[in-house]
Amino acid sequence: MPKTYIPIKDRWQHYHEASILSLVGGWLNTVGFIALFGIYTNHVTGYIVTAGKESILGGLGLWALFIGIFIFTIGITAWCEQRWRAKYPNILLAFLIAETILIVLFMCAGYMFSPFEKLNEYGAVITAMLGISAMGIRNAIIRTIL
Repeated sequence: MPKTYIPIKDRWQHYHEASILSLVGGWLNTVGFIALFGIYTNHVTGYIVTAGKESILGGLGLWALFIGIFIFTIGITAWCEQRWRAKYPNILLAFLIAETILIVLFMCAGYMFSPFEKLNEYGAVITAMLGISAMGIRNAIIRTIL
């Protein structure tokens, strides 16, 4: 079979939302991991592994909170998408705006509360929750809308 060539312009038009969201997710995950003592803001697998480690060491509380925030945000986003998709055809834009607002709040909180001495500080927890919520929205819309 001959290979077909798809021009970059056509490929980009089809995948630009997912590509931009992946870039933002990778950036936010890297910033969260480096600045917030190893918090994986982008995916729940990292939370489960770290929560397992912390449960052995006796510090599960914050990691359970982070897993809960991530799952809660995904649930709320999926519920809103199912309920309002027919009524609002541009619901993807609303979710992208909500994610952008949470990312800006994540950056502002990181700037306001830094430097962080340890993870269980109030400012570090708030900053982490904002980043985790933004990535929860992103994960939900990639699976439901995109």
